[in-house]
This record gives sequence, structure tokens and C-alpha cells, in this order.
Amino acid sequence: MSNILSKNKFSIITGILALGAAAATKKLVDNRYEHSTGDEPPKNPQDENYNLLNVLIYTSATAVIGAVASVLIRDLVTRQWKNMDGELPDELKG
Repeated sequence: MSNILSKNKFSIITGILALGAAAATKKLVDNRYEHSTGDEPPKNPQDENYNLLNVLIYTSATAVIGAVASVLIRDLVTRQWKNMDGELPDELKG
């Protein structure tokens, strides 16, 4: 089965799932921001409706939540990959 579950396929699958998680996270943060403030998320510090601090807080929250989601997705895929006797990349073996 390790021919089917190769290192390259692991990298491709985790990459695709991480991108999906990042997109979903951004959408979630945008929706929560709009719901709680009634305004669109601040994306440009030069926008006259927002100050730099608002943009930094919004961007930081999006980045942190996206990074956590990405790590959790990678952990889930790694555990499932091991259970199916897939070949993990060398840096994940241990």
C-alpha cells in the first residue's frame, strides 16, 4: 500500500487541504467580523473608515486562526496517513 500512499501524495493532499482550510478560515473571520461590527472587514490601511490598528488586528487574527487550522489539518492527515500505513515524508517520521 505504500506505493499508493507516497510522500508526494501526502504533500499534495495536505497542501490542498491547508489551502481549503485557509479559505474557509478567512471566510469565517470575515463573516464574524461583519456580524459583530456591522462593517466590512478592514483590508486596506489607507481606507478612511479604518485605522491602521484595526487593519493590523483583523489581519493578525486571520493569520493566527488560519495557521492553527492549517496545523490541525496537517495533524489530522498525518494521523490518518499513519493508520493507513502510508509513507510519510522524512521530516514527519519519528
